[in-house]
Amino acid sequence: MLYHSTAAAGGSTAVSGTIAIPPGTPPAGGWPVITWTHGTTGLAPVCAPSRDTPTGPEHAYLAGLRTLLDGFVARGYAVVATDYEGLGTPEPHPFLQGRPNAWNALDMLRAARRVEPNLGTRYAVLGHSQGGHAALFTGALGPDYLPEFTHVGTLAFAPGSQIMGRLDAVRQAAGVELSLPYVLYVLQSYAGTNRAINLTKILAPAALPHLPDLHVGCMTHALTTGYWSTAIAKDQFLPAPDLTAFRKMAAENEPGSLRIAAPTMIMQGTADRTVPPGWTDSLAGQLCANGTGLAYRPVAGRDHNGVMVGGAEEAHAWVAARFAGEVAASNCAALPKAGAEPPGRSGLDRPWQGKPRQAGGRQQAIQPMPLPRHGGEAGHDRHDVIGQAFRRVRPGRGDEAADRLLGGGGDGAGGLPRLGVVAARALDDQAAGGGRIGGVAAGGLLQQGGQGLGHRAAGPQDLGQGRPSAAL
Repeated sequence: MLYHSTAAAGGSTAVSGTIAIPPGTPPAGGWPVITWTHGTTGLAPVCAPSRDTPTGPEHAYLAGLRTLLDGFVARGYAVVATDYEGLGTPEPHPFLQGRPNAWNALDMLRAARRVEPNLGTRYAVLGHSQGGHAALFTGALGPDYLPEFTHVGTLAFAPGSQIMGRLDAVRQAAGVELSLPYVLYVLQSYAGTNRAINLTKILAPAALPHLPDLHVGCMTHALTTGYWSTAIAKDQFLPAPDLTAFRKMAAENEPGSLRIAAPTMIMQGTADRTVPPGWTDSLAGQLCANGTGLAYRPVAGRDHNGVMVGGAEEAHAWVAARFAGEVAASNCAALPKAGAEPPGRSGLDRPWQGKPRQAGGRQQAIQPMPLPRHGGEAGHDRHDVIGQAFRRVRPGRGDEAADRLLGGGGDGAGGLPRLGVVAARALDDQAAGGGRIGGVAAGGLLQQGGQGLGHRAAGPQDLGQGRPSAAL
C-alpha cells in the first residue's frame, strides 16, 4: 500500500509498505501489531521489500526474513512493514537516518489501521541491521509521535551503530573493503539532507563519477559488480577530508544517544562480521547509561543474518511477554559481551568474506567516466561529471542529483525536490484496488489465501505497472 509520512526534508511524502494479517477472528481489542523495519537493500526504488519477487535483486535476503515474520503471523500478530521513504517510491532514500526511518514505521501503523480496522493499538517494534537502528529510533520516538497507540517493546537484531567508527575504519582500509558501499550510502544520504556536507571535500576525485553506480541495482549489485566491488577503500577518500558536518550528523543518528521508555531487547550474533559485536556491546552500554531498560542477548556462533534464526525462539517469547504485560528483565547491571572483534570485510547486511566475485549483476554497471581536463574550477567540474553520470541512469535528473550530492542548489535542505502532499496524493491515486481510504491507498486490500507473510495481506502495488508485488 501507499501512505503519507513525514519526509526527511519536512512536509509530507508518499511511502510504500505491506500489511500481513493472521487468519481467523481478531481478539478483543484487535490484532496485536508488530511494525517491522528491514535491513539494507539499496538506495533505488526497485530495492523496496514490497517489490520483491523470486528473481528480485535482494530476494535472498528478503526471503530469509519470512521464516521469522511468518512465525509471528502464525502466532496471531499482524505485521506491518514500511519500505522507508525513497524505496518503492521515488528517491532519495534517507539511509540510516533514524528519525525519518522511524516516522515511516510509525505512520505505517496509522495507515495500516485505516486500511484494516481490526488492527489493535498496541504494538511492538522489531528490526534487523539498518532496521535494527531504525527500530531503536522508532521505539524512542513512538510515544510522542503516535500517542494514540501503546508501545509495548522494541527488539533490534544486530542494529547498526558507531557510524563515525565505521567511516574511520573504511578510510584506513588498504584493500577491498565490502563495508565501502554501505559507508557511501550513508555519505550520500546525509549529504542529500544536510547541505553543509560537501562530498567533494570528503571523497577523492576518482570516486565522485562512480557515485551514481550505487543507484543501479541494489546492495548485492554494489557488493559484487563494477567499480565499488573492487575499489581500494582508502583511495576513495581525500587525505584530509572535511568531516565536521558529517561527524555532527552521525552523532545525531547514533542510537546510543536514545532513551527508550518501553522494554528493549538487542540480539547480537557473536560471529557477525557485518555489525562488529564489540560495537553492539558499546551500544548496549550507551543505552543502559541513558536509562533504557535493556535486555542484551549475545547469540553464540551466529552471524549477521543467522542471529534472526538463532534468536527466534527467545524473540517470540519476549514479544509475547510484552503484550501480556509481564515485567521485563534488564541485565544493564551486568551486561554480557558479544565480543570485541574488529570490523569485518562486509557490507551492512551481507556476510561476504574476502574479495568479492565479479558476478555480472542483473543490471550493467556504469562505465568509468574521466574527470574533465579543461576550464572551470574544481567544484564545477565535479558537479558536471556527477550530473553526466546521473543522467545516464536517471534521465532529466542529472543536475538535480549533482546539486544534492555536492551540497548545493535545488529545493529544501537536501537540494533535490521532494514529494509533497500533492505528489503523494497523486501516487496514492495510482494504487489499484480501492482508491483512497482516508488518504491511504489500499491496493489489493486483504486478499484471501496469500502465500508467505500472512494469510490475508494488503498487497503493495508496483507503481510503474499498477500490478501487485510480493508481500515482504
